Amino acid sequence: KIDKKKNENSAAAIVIGRKKRKLKEPLTMHAGDYHLCECDLRSPKALDAAMKVCKANFSLPTLFFAECVLIYLDPEHSTGVIRWAAGKCREGKGIGRFISYGQVRPNDPFGSIMIKNFAARGCALRGLRAYPSLESQVKRFKDAGWSTAKSSDMNTVYSEMLDPDDTKRVAKLEMFDEFEEWHLFGAHYALTIADYSPTSESVSATTKSRS
Repeated sequence: KIDKKKNENSAAAIVIGRKKRKLKEPLTMHAGDYHLCECDLRSPKALDAAMKVCKANFSLPTLFFAECVLIYLDPEHSTGVIRWAAGKCREGKGIGRFISYGQVRPNDPFGSIMIKNFAARGCALRGLRAYPSLESQVKRFKDAGWSTAKSSDMNTVYSEMLDPDDTKRVAKLEMFDEFEEWHLFGAHYALTIADYSPTSESVSATTKSRS
């Protein structure tokens, strides 16, 4: 059972604590190798400060994961996060992967209704118009400094990227016949995977110097 009063008191303590600190340092929680740290994603300086607190080491293989995060930022800020992450890999001379999950295809009837529904809940999809397609997602990552990128809608992920044995097993768990709506949703959510490798960058630089 959730103790509502206790949760409210904890939230109030956090707010009071932040006022005392005057927001100079990010709020953090640490448990062994797990670190949780708040920051303003619109600010590269705030991101750097958060990573410093968490002692992030970008010389190690690094995974950046954004599940329905970038879509709620203005395009210049979400692209800034992507560029910042690639920059951290470049500075650390390490390999990195960025996985982003979010909405696409706003210009058909389903996409239009989707935008209105989110807006009505106070959750404007600020970045959707700027990067509406799978192709535009790939281009934004490459333009921001990532070596390679691939974007697939969730229908493709389900039918081509998941283990067929797993999908068959899950399909047997419960009767499901709303495939038309399922495919509509799947067509309007995408998984974009971008990779950064210092090797590919050095090869690219060598090619350019020779040309």
